[in-house]
Amino acid sequence: MTRCAPPARPCLVVTGAPTTAPPLSRRPLAALSAHSIRRLSREPGAALMTTRSKFFRIAVEGGTTDGRTIDRSMIEDAAANFDTANYTPRINCEHISGYSPEPPFNAYGSVTGLKAEEIDFSLDGKTEKRLALFAEIEPNEQLLAINAKNQKIFTSCEFRPNYGGTGKWGLTGLAVTDNPASLGTEMLQFSAQAGAASPLAARKSHPDALFTEAVEVPGDAFAGTPAATSAGGSAELAEMRGFFASIRKFFDLGAAAEDAGNAASQQPAPATPSSPASAAPSGAGGGTDFAKLAGAMTEGMEKLAAAMEKQGQSFAASVDQLRRDHNTLKASVETTADPNQAQRPPAGGGNASYVATEF
Repeated sequence: MTRCAPPARPCLVVTGAPTTAPPLSRRPLAALSAHSIRRLSREPGAALMTTRSKFFRIAVEGGTTDGRTIDRSMIEDAAANFDTANYTPRINCEHISGYSPEPPFNAYGSVTGLKAEEIDFSLDGKTEKRLALFAEIEPNEQLLAINAKNQKIFTSCEFRPNYGGTGKWGLTGLAVTDNPASLGTEMLQFSAQAGAASPLAARKSHPDALFTEAVEVPGDAFAGTPAATSAGGSAELAEMRGFFASIRKFFDLGAAAEDAGNAASQQPAPATPSSPASAAPSGAGGGTDFAKLAGAMTEGMEKLAAAMEKQGQSFAASVDQLRRDHNTLKASVETTADPNQAQRPPAGGGNASYVATEF
Protein backbone atom coordinates (compact mmCIF):
# COMPACT_ATOMS: atom_id res chain seq x y z
CA MET A 1 0.00 0.00 0.00
CA THR A 2 1.30 3.43 -0.94
CA ARG A 3 0.95 6.10 1.74
CA CYS A 4 -0.06 9.41 0.27
CA ALA A 5 1.25 12.65 1.67
CA PRO A 6 -1.40 14.95 3.10
CA PRO A 7 -2.35 17.89 0.90
CA ALA A 8 -0.53 21.12 1.54
CA ARG A 9 -2.45 23.60 3.65
CA PRO A 10 -2.15 27.37 3.51
CA CYS A 11 -0.11 28.89 6.32
CA LEU A 12 -0.49 32.17 8.18
CA VAL A 13 2.52 34.46 8.09
CA VAL A 14 2.66 36.85 11.03
CA THR A 15 4.89 39.88 10.89
CA GLY A 16 5.59 42.53 13.44
CA ALA A 17 8.18 44.15 15.63
CA PRO A 18 9.69 41.98 18.38
CA THR A 19 8.40 42.56 21.88
CA THR A 20 9.37 41.52 25.37
CA ALA A 21 6.23 39.38 25.63
CA PRO A 22 6.45 35.57 25.17
CA PRO A 23 8.02 34.47 21.83
CA LEU A 24 5.70 34.35 18.84
CA SER A 25 6.41 30.65 18.32
CA ARG A 26 4.89 29.83 21.69
CA ARG A 27 2.12 32.39 21.93
CA PRO A 28 -1.53 31.87 20.90
CA LEU A 29 -2.74 33.98 18.02
CA ALA A 30 -5.28 35.82 20.17
CA ALA A 31 -2.45 37.13 22.33
CA LEU A 32 -0.88 38.90 19.34
CA SER A 33 -3.81 41.26 18.78
CA ALA A 34 -1.94 44.28 20.13
CA HIS A 35 1.27 43.51 18.25
CA SER A 36 0.97 41.86 14.86
CA ILE A 37 -2.55 40.74 14.00
CA ARG A 38 -6.09 41.64 14.93
CA ARG A 39 -8.59 39.30 16.46
CA LEU A 40 -11.17 38.05 14.00
CA SER A 41 -14.69 39.39 14.47
CA ARG A 42 -17.87 37.53 13.70
CA GLU A 43 -20.20 38.88 11.06
CA PRO A 44 -23.34 40.65 12.33
CA GLY A 45 -26.05 38.14 13.07
CA ALA A 46 -23.52 35.35 13.67
CA ALA A 47 -23.00 36.11 17.37
CA LEU A 48 -22.94 33.08 19.62
CA MET A 49 -24.16 32.78 23.20
CA THR A 50 -20.98 32.51 25.23
CA THR A 51 -20.72 31.66 28.89
CA ARG A 52 -18.46 33.34 31.39
CA SER A 53 -17.63 31.54 34.58
CA LYS A 54 -17.85 32.84 38.08
CA PHE A 55 -14.60 34.06 39.58
CA PHE A 56 -12.80 31.07 41.09
CA ARG A 57 -9.44 30.69 42.81
CA ILE A 58 -6.47 29.66 40.67
CA ALA A 59 -3.54 30.51 42.99
CA VAL A 60 -2.87 31.50 46.58
CA GLU A 61 -0.05 33.25 48.37
CA GLY A 62 2.46 30.68 49.65
CA GLY A 63 1.49 28.13 47.01
CA THR A 64 4.10 25.91 45.43
CA THR A 65 5.71 26.40 42.04
CA ASP A 66 8.74 24.79 40.43
CA GLY A 67 11.26 25.54 43.14
CA ARG A 68 9.76 28.92 44.04
CA THR A 69 6.91 30.09 46.23
CA ILE A 70 4.11 32.37 45.14
CA ASP A 71 4.50 35.58 47.10
CA ARG A 72 2.06 38.43 47.58
CA SER A 73 3.67 40.67 44.97
CA MET A 74 3.25 38.05 42.22
CA ILE A 75 -0.50 37.91 42.77
CA GLU A 76 -0.81 41.69 43.04
CA ASP A 77 1.22 42.16 39.83
CA ALA A 78 -0.80 39.59 37.89
CA ALA A 79 -4.11 41.21 38.85
CA ALA A 80 -2.89 44.77 38.23
CA ASN A 81 -1.27 44.00 34.85
CA PHE A 82 -4.21 42.03 33.46
CA ASP A 83 -5.70 43.66 30.37
CA THR A 84 -7.17 41.63 27.51
CA ALA A 85 -6.59 44.58 25.17
CA ASN A 86 -2.85 43.91 25.53
CA TYR A 87 -2.70 40.15 26.09
CA THR A 88 -5.34 37.47 26.53
CA PRO A 89 -4.16 34.37 28.44
CA ARG A 90 -5.53 31.27 26.76
CA ILE A 91 -6.62 28.01 28.37
CA ASN A 92 -4.75 24.88 27.28
CA CYS A 93 -4.57 21.23 28.23
CA GLU A 94 -1.67 20.11 30.46
CA HIS A 95 0.33 23.27 29.63
CA ILE A 96 0.69 22.08 26.02
CA SER A 97 -0.18 24.86 23.57
CA GLY A 98 -0.83 23.12 20.27
CA TYR A 99 -0.95 24.74 16.86
CA SER A 100 -4.01 22.85 15.61
CA PRO A 101 -7.62 23.80 16.37
CA GLU A 102 -8.35 20.10 16.84
CA PRO A 103 -8.41 18.51 20.33
CA PRO A 104 -6.89 17.55 22.64
CA PHE A 105 -4.18 20.24 22.54
CA ASN A 106 -6.15 23.11 21.08
CA ALA A 107 -7.27 26.15 23.06
CA TYR A 108 -10.19 25.68 25.45
CA GLY A 109 -11.13 29.31 26.01
CA SER A 110 -9.73 32.53 27.42
CA VAL A 111 -9.13 34.18 30.76
CA THR A 112 -11.35 37.27 30.77
CA GLY A 113 -10.78 38.64 34.26
CA LEU A 114 -8.38 38.53 37.22
CA LYS A 115 -8.72 39.90 40.72
CA ALA A 116 -6.81 39.56 43.98
CA GLU A 117 -8.67 39.01 47.26
CA GLU A 118 -7.70 38.00 50.77
CA ILE A 119 -9.11 34.68 51.96
CA ASP A 120 -9.14 32.66 55.17
CA PHE A 121 -6.61 29.90 54.49
CA SER A 122 -6.53 26.85 56.79
CA LEU A 123 -3.28 24.96 57.30
CA ASP A 124 -2.40 22.47 60.06
CA GLY A 125 -5.49 23.44 62.02
CA LYS A 126 -4.68 27.15 61.90
CA THR A 127 -6.49 29.82 59.89
CA GLU A 128 -4.64 32.81 58.49
CA LYS A 129 -5.22 35.56 55.96
CA ARG A 130 -3.62 35.02 52.55
CA LEU A 131 -3.91 36.78 49.22
CA ALA A 132 -5.47 34.68 46.47
CA LEU A 133 -5.80 35.15 42.72
CA PHE A 134 -9.25 34.62 41.24
CA ALA A 135 -9.99 34.22 37.52
CA GLU A 136 -13.04 34.63 35.33
CA ILE A 137 -12.85 32.56 32.17
CA GLU A 138 -14.80 32.23 28.95
CA PRO A 139 -14.74 28.48 28.18
CA ASN A 140 -15.55 27.15 24.75
CA GLU A 141 -17.94 24.28 24.09
CA GLN A 142 -15.18 21.67 24.41
CA LEU A 143 -14.20 22.74 27.92
CA LEU A 144 -17.84 22.88 29.01
CA ALA A 145 -18.39 19.38 27.62
CA ILE A 146 -15.41 17.78 29.36
CA ASN A 147 -16.16 19.61 32.60
CA ALA A 148 -19.71 18.25 32.52
CA LYS A 149 -18.12 14.78 32.39
CA ASN A 150 -16.04 15.60 35.49
CA GLN A 151 -12.84 15.66 33.43
CA LYS A 152 -9.93 18.16 33.60
CA ILE A 153 -11.23 19.72 36.80
CA PHE A 154 -7.91 21.13 38.06
CA THR A 155 -6.15 24.29 36.88
CA SER A 156 -2.52 25.38 36.94
CA CYS A 157 -1.24 28.89 36.18
CA GLU A 158 1.71 29.94 34.06
CA PHE A 159 3.31 33.13 35.38
CA ARG A 160 5.99 35.12 33.60
CA PRO A 161 8.44 37.59 35.17
CA ASN A 162 9.15 40.88 33.41
CA TYR A 163 5.69 40.69 31.88
CA GLY A 164 5.57 42.90 28.79
CA GLY A 165 8.85 44.52 29.82
CA THR A 166 7.29 45.96 32.99
CA GLY A 167 9.61 44.16 35.40
CA LYS A 168 6.55 42.69 37.10
CA TRP A 169 4.79 39.33 37.02
CA GLY A 170 1.90 38.50 34.71
CA LEU A 171 -0.38 35.56 33.87
CA THR A 172 0.42 34.15 30.42
CA GLY A 173 -1.66 30.97 30.43
CA LEU A 174 -3.97 28.66 32.36
CA ALA A 175 -3.88 24.87 32.01
CA VAL A 176 -6.54 22.30 32.83
CA THR A 177 -5.44 18.87 34.02
CA ASP A 178 -7.02 15.67 35.26
CA ASN A 179 -4.10 14.52 37.37
CA PRO A 180 -3.09 17.02 40.04
CA ALA A 181 -0.05 14.88 40.86
CA SER A 182 1.39 15.71 37.42
CA LEU A 183 1.49 19.35 38.47
CA GLY A 184 1.71 18.85 42.22
CA THR A 185 4.37 19.88 44.70
CA GLU A 186 6.72 16.92 44.25
CA MET A 187 6.54 16.97 40.45
CA LEU A 188 7.22 20.70 40.26
CA GLN A 189 10.18 20.46 42.63
CA PHE A 190 11.60 17.55 40.63
CA SER A 191 11.22 19.56 37.42
CA ALA A 192 13.09 22.48 38.99
CA GLN A 193 16.00 20.22 39.94
CA ALA A 194 16.10 18.63 36.48
CA GLY A 195 16.53 22.01 34.77
CA ALA A 196 16.52 21.78 30.98
CA ALA A 197 15.91 18.02 31.22
CA SER A 198 12.63 18.61 33.04
CA PRO A 199 9.59 17.01 31.39
CA LEU A 200 7.84 20.37 31.79
CA ALA A 201 10.60 22.50 30.26
CA ALA A 202 9.31 22.15 26.70
CA ARG A 203 5.83 23.23 27.75
CA LYS A 204 6.89 26.66 29.03
CA SER A 205 6.45 29.72 26.87
CA HIS A 206 9.76 31.02 28.22
CA PRO A 207 12.55 29.43 30.31
CA ASP A 208 11.87 31.94 33.10
CA ALA A 209 8.15 31.11 33.27
CA LEU A 210 6.85 29.03 36.16
CA PHE A 211 3.92 26.69 36.65
CA THR A 212 1.82 26.68 39.81
CA GLU A 213 0.47 23.75 41.75
CA ALA A 214 -2.82 22.40 40.37
CA VAL A 215 -5.97 23.69 42.11
CA GLU A 216 -9.42 22.13 41.78
CA VAL A 217 -12.11 24.16 40.02
CA PRO A 218 -15.32 24.58 42.07
CA GLY A 219 -18.26 22.61 40.74
CA ASP A 220 -20.39 25.71 40.19
CA ALA A 221 -17.70 27.78 38.46
CA PHE A 222 -19.26 27.39 35.03
CA ALA A 223 -22.79 28.20 36.21
CA GLY A 224 -22.29 31.61 34.66
CA THR A 225 -24.47 33.95 32.69
CA PRO A 226 -24.21 34.74 28.97
CA ALA A 227 -21.45 37.21 28.23
CA ALA A 228 -23.02 40.64 27.81
CA THR A 229 -22.58 42.48 24.55
CA SER A 230 -24.23 45.60 25.93
CA ALA A 231 -25.35 46.96 29.26
CA GLY A 232 -28.73 45.40 28.70
CA GLY A 233 -27.95 41.70 28.36
CA SER A 234 -26.97 38.98 25.93
CA ALA A 235 -26.38 39.25 22.20
CA GLU A 236 -29.87 38.10 21.25
CA LEU A 237 -31.59 40.43 23.72
CA ALA A 238 -29.40 43.34 22.66
CA GLU A 239 -30.37 42.68 19.06
CA MET A 240 -34.05 42.52 20.06
CA ARG A 241 -33.83 45.83 21.90
CA GLY A 242 -32.13 47.35 18.88
CA PHE A 243 -35.06 46.18 16.75
CA PHE A 244 -37.51 47.77 19.19
CA ALA A 245 -35.52 51.01 19.13
CA SER A 246 -35.68 51.01 15.32
CA ILE A 247 -39.46 50.66 15.44
CA ARG A 248 -39.69 53.52 17.93
CA LYS A 249 -37.48 55.67 15.70
CA PHE A 250 -39.70 54.86 12.72
CA PHE A 251 -42.82 55.96 14.60
CA ASP A 252 -41.09 59.10 15.88
CA LEU A 253 -40.09 60.06 12.35
CA GLY A 254 -43.64 59.45 11.15
CA ALA A 255 -45.07 61.59 13.94
CA ALA A 256 -42.60 64.38 13.22
CA ALA A 257 -43.45 64.30 9.52
CA GLU A 258 -47.18 64.44 10.25
CA ASP A 259 -46.76 67.34 12.66
CA ALA A 260 -44.69 69.19 10.09
CA GLY A 261 -47.38 68.61 7.47
CA ASN A 262 -50.08 69.89 9.79
CA ALA A 263 -48.06 72.98 10.62
CA ALA A 264 -47.53 73.71 6.94
CA SER A 265 -51.25 73.30 6.16
CA GLN A 266 -52.15 75.78 8.88
CA GLN A 267 -50.14 78.60 7.27
CA PRO A 268 -52.55 81.32 5.96
CA ALA A 269 -52.94 81.28 2.21
CA PRO A 270 -52.55 84.51 0.17
CA ALA A 271 -55.78 86.50 0.33
CA THR A 272 -57.76 86.55 -2.92
CA PRO A 273 -61.27 87.87 -3.49
CA SER A 274 -62.53 84.55 -4.81
CA SER A 275 -61.00 82.13 -2.24
CA PRO A 276 -63.00 81.20 0.90
CA ALA A 277 -61.37 81.06 4.34
CA SER A 278 -59.41 77.91 4.94
CA ALA A 279 -60.84 75.54 7.50
CA ALA A 280 -58.66 74.02 10.22
CA PRO A 281 -57.31 70.62 9.11
CA SER A 282 -59.10 67.68 10.61
CA GLY A 283 -55.80 65.88 11.20
CA ALA A 284 -54.49 68.36 13.79
CA GLY A 285 -52.99 66.55 16.75
CA GLY A 286 -52.52 63.26 14.86
CA GLY A 287 -48.77 63.34 15.41
CA THR A 288 -49.29 63.32 19.18
CA ASP A 289 -51.51 60.25 18.94
CA PHE A 290 -48.90 58.60 16.72
CA ALA A 291 -46.19 59.23 19.34
CA LYS A 292 -48.40 57.82 22.10
CA LEU A 293 -48.93 54.66 20.07
CA ALA A 294 -45.19 54.34 19.48
CA GLY A 295 -44.45 54.79 23.18
CA ALA A 296 -47.01 52.18 24.19
CA MET A 297 -45.66 49.65 21.69
CA THR A 298 -42.07 50.23 22.77
CA GLU A 299 -42.96 49.86 26.45
CA GLY A 300 -44.78 46.60 25.76
CA MET A 301 -41.88 45.21 23.76
CA GLU A 302 -39.39 46.15 26.49
CA LYS A 303 -41.49 44.29 29.04
CA LEU A 304 -41.59 41.28 26.71
CA ALA A 305 -37.80 41.34 26.33
CA ALA A 306 -37.29 41.58 30.11
CA ALA A 307 -39.65 38.65 30.70
CA MET A 308 -37.84 36.54 28.10
CA GLU A 309 -34.47 37.38 29.67
CA LYS A 310 -35.69 36.41 33.14
CA GLN A 311 -37.15 33.16 31.85
CA GLY A 312 -33.90 32.33 30.03
CA GLN A 313 -31.81 32.89 33.16
CA SER A 314 -34.16 30.70 35.20
CA PHE A 315 -33.94 27.93 32.59
CA ALA A 316 -30.13 28.14 32.50
CA ALA A 317 -29.96 27.88 36.29
CA SER A 318 -32.23 24.81 36.21
CA VAL A 319 -30.05 23.13 33.58
CA ASP A 320 -26.90 23.84 35.61
CA GLN A 321 -28.49 22.33 38.71
CA LEU A 322 -29.57 19.23 36.77
CA ARG A 323 -26.03 18.85 35.42
CA ARG A 324 -24.51 19.05 38.90
CA ASP A 325 -27.05 16.55 40.26
CA HIS A 326 -26.31 14.20 37.36
CA ASN A 327 -22.56 14.40 37.92
CA THR A 328 -23.01 13.72 41.65
CA LEU A 329 -25.26 10.73 40.98
CA LYS A 330 -22.93 9.37 38.32
CA ALA A 331 -19.92 9.61 40.62
CA SER A 332 -21.88 7.88 43.39
CA VAL A 333 -22.97 5.03 41.09
CA GLU A 334 -19.46 4.51 39.74
CA THR A 335 -17.85 4.36 43.17
CA THR A 336 -20.49 2.38 45.12
CA ALA A 337 -20.36 -1.41 45.03
CA ASP A 338 -23.53 -3.36 44.26
CA PRO A 339 -24.53 -5.23 47.47
CA ASN A 340 -26.27 -7.94 45.39
CA GLN A 341 -23.22 -8.74 43.33
CA ALA A 342 -21.56 -11.98 44.38
CA GLN A 343 -17.94 -11.64 45.38
CA ARG A 344 -15.36 -14.08 44.10
CA PRO A 345 -13.94 -16.09 47.00
CA PRO A 346 -10.25 -15.55 47.61
CA ALA A 347 -7.98 -18.12 45.97
CA GLY A 348 -6.43 -20.31 48.67
CA GLY A 349 -4.44 -22.64 46.44
CA GLY A 350 -3.30 -26.18 47.23
CA ASN A 351 -6.77 -27.74 47.34
CA ALA A 352 -6.43 -31.48 46.81
CA SER A 353 -9.97 -31.79 45.43
CA TYR A 354 -8.92 -30.02 42.24
CA VAL A 355 -6.97 -31.72 39.49
CA ALA A 356 -5.24 -30.18 36.53
CA THR A 357 -7.10 -30.59 33.26
CA GLU A 358 -4.53 -28.94 31.00
CA PHE A 359 -0.86 -29.87 30.77
